[in-house]
Amino acid sequence: MARRFSLPATFSPTVDDPAVRATTLYMICSVGMVVANKEAATRLQAGTILLAMQQLATILVACVLHILGSKEIRGNMHEVIRWSPIAVLSGLILWTGMQALMYASLSTLTVIRNASPLILLGAERLMFGVPITKDAIISLSTILIGVVIYCSDDISTKEALGIFLVVLDAAFVCLDRLAQRYLLQEMPVSLSSSALVLVSNAVGLLFSFALLFYPMHTELHEVEWTPAGISWSIASCIGGAAIAYAGIGLSRNLSATAALVVTNIDKVLVLCYGVMMLGDHFDSTKLCGCTFALVGGTWHAWGRLRAGEEKKQELKTEIIQRLANSLRRGGYRPQDLFSKLDADGSGRLSRQELLSIVLRFEPGLTPTEQDAIFQRFDADNSGCISWAEFWNTIQGGNSTAGTGGQLSLPQTLPPTTPGALLAPLQPGLAPLAPAQTVGVQAGALERTLHPQELQHQRATAEEVIRRIAAAIARSGRRPHDFITRLDARASTLSRSEVEQTLFRLEPSLSGYEREAVLVRLGLDRLFFSNFWPLRAPACFTRV
Repeated sequence: MARRFSLPATFSPTVDDPAVRATTLYMICSVGMVVANKEAATRLQAGTILLAMQQLATILVACVLHILGSKEIRGNMHEVIRWSPIAVLSGLILWTGMQALMYASLSTLTVIRNASPLILLGAERLMFGVPITKDAIISLSTILIGVVIYCSDDISTKEALGIFLVVLDAAFVCLDRLAQRYLLQEMPVSLSSSALVLVSNAVGLLFSFALLFYPMHTELHEVEWTPAGISWSIASCIGGAAIAYAGIGLSRNLSATAALVVTNIDKVLVLCYGVMMLGDHFDSTKLCGCTFALVGGTWHAWGRLRAGEEKKQELKTEIIQRLANSLRRGGYRPQDLFSKLDADGSGRLSRQELLSIVLRFEPGLTPTEQDAIFQRFDADNSGCISWAEFWNTIQGGNSTAGTGGQLSLPQTLPPTTPGALLAPLQPGLAPLAPAQTVGVQAGALERTLHPQELQHQRATAEEVIRRIAAAIARSGRRPHDFITRLDARASTLSRSEVEQTLFRLEPSLSGYEREAVLVRLGLDRLFFSNFWPLRAPACFTRV
């Protein structure tokens, strides 16, 4: 019987994959934006004015979406200040890129920008410890050779100025990607995507106004308002608003180098447009250099994909090991943690229930990495995790290193449910007592978290609690009014009841914020007497 060929699961992306959606949207917006910008900048001869128009349009779109309720603007002034340097960098990138479009051809932009990973990969190595592989060295060397060959051909003074602006723009892009990776993945800011877009464009608009005051004030007199220029300007404004959201999504779902590689791949379409529609001149030398640069970029992208898959596998194993080690150090059994996570008592864990503990160890996981970890637990691909799957994964993740193949956790066979008797593997030992539904104390798990992450988690919880308390105070009601109907007899709230209350009071909470509040309140059952002080800070006493 002939065997059917199929791609491995790790290399079979679907349209439901957040990384695939973010990449596709960004590439569509990026190509359209470059083409519209080139056409508009060439016709208007006023790059700074065009940039200010795009930033103003993006701000208006963000405000309209917030009013309509589809994209909420949420954050605080402290996080806005943290993000402000990124906004300044974004303004510099957009301005230098717009000026480069006025002096360089699309083919020149394509080739020079393809060398950006040369700068970025070295910086990522120094700042984040990203390994540099042989594939990366060879592919980036190929890109560099292509750029040198392309630029060795005779170029005009105008194009030389364009090349300088492109190189300057590439340097700003690399710095921006590194800063965005830190603030979106390493130490994430508590700003919604719309808030990030609004702050970036508002600060960038001030930067553009300053340039129009001096030294770009001559654009106010030299701008040429033609029907074609106005049409392309409107198209670029629409593309600017779209790419602002697409860029945030790309940064949240891909690493800095991988995101930059994506932006380089879409330049192939831009190159084709420049040759076919704008008449970019290509001789044999430029064609050779361009080919080297594009081949090197494709090679580099494939190498990053393979390295990302390997890192994903290592990350899954590391998180599972840390989870198992935390249980062992705290004296807890896997069935204790399973019972705590199984809030609805169904005997199976949903994706949200599992990730509520995983994200405490790695709060910066991208959606793709979260899916990969869930799939590691979900052996039968049923969409839920049974006790046997949870037990096997935890034991497998802690099995081996330094123990001669012996498990560090108590060696027990997985029962049908966590509450059943656990039969020991070693002969002669009495069976363990039935497992109790014991909540894992926060302290045992918090000892595995980085102090900076603990501080950020607690600050996030306090901010959410402050918002909820203020909302209750404004409504003229008491916290007791919201919770008495849930568990009036027992005078306690379970985790699921606390989550239900949080959803009613603050339905837009992210998973990270919700988990931070739950840790702040305590992971076990919560007494009414503890609910009031935590929900009633100073804002209650002032009412």
